[in-house]
Amino acid sequence: MSKTIISTLLILILLYAAVYDFKKREIPNVAVILLFFVSAAKVILNRSYSNVIVFVIYTLFFLAIYIFVEKKGIYLLGEGDIKLLSVLSLYFGLDFLKVLILTCISGFAAGIVTGIVKKTYLKTCIPLAPFVLVASILIEVVR
Repeated sequence: MSKTIISTLLILILLYAAVYDFKKREIPNVAVILLFFVSAAKVILNRSYSNVIVFVIYTLFFLAIYIFVEKKGIYLLGEGDIKLLSVLSLYFGLDFLKVLILTCISGFAAGIVTGIVKKTYLKTCIPLAPFVLVASILIEVVR
């Protein structure tokens, strides 16, 4: 019962973030904070405290990539994307790698198609949250 409620909350909050990101090209902090509380509740209810270690590792990893790449003037991920992905690593734990891979593959494919259609090629920017939503739903349903 609680797994269903937590999964539903995850999907609803991600849906809100995806729609907001699609329209305004930013992820609202309130969505990230709500996801953090949902993820923390899942960790506590399932006693999956190893997810906290995974969360710390991925958060440091995303921050390092952001800092390193931004210094070079390349913008791969926005700050909202980093926060969203970090919080999802707390929720999914070791399964987060599957979410990340599905997000990257689907986002990359959509970016290529959009770049070709709009003739912007490698300068194409697309919102990442819709792909995070789809990947999260797939992994949550398969688990």
